[in-house]
Amino acid sequence: AANRDSRMYNTYLNYLNKLQESGINVFNHWLDIGAYSKWGSWGALEHLNQDKSPKYNALMNFIRKIKTS
Repeated sequence: AANRDSRMYNTYLNYLNKLQESGINVFNHWLDIGAYSKWGSWGALEHLNQDKSPKYNALMNFIRKIKTS
């Protein structure tokens, strides 16, 4: 449920902004697509045909913001 919670969007966006403010300019989200398992929910998307999620949306909006800065 946490993976799909809308609050994950702000959590991710805050994390990415703090990294940038700290001077970190290289970031890799290690798992783009992956279903949740007993080891966690690490993917930005859960399956290939999914087109949005709170994590994915935050990552894409952060990238767009960087490109237009």
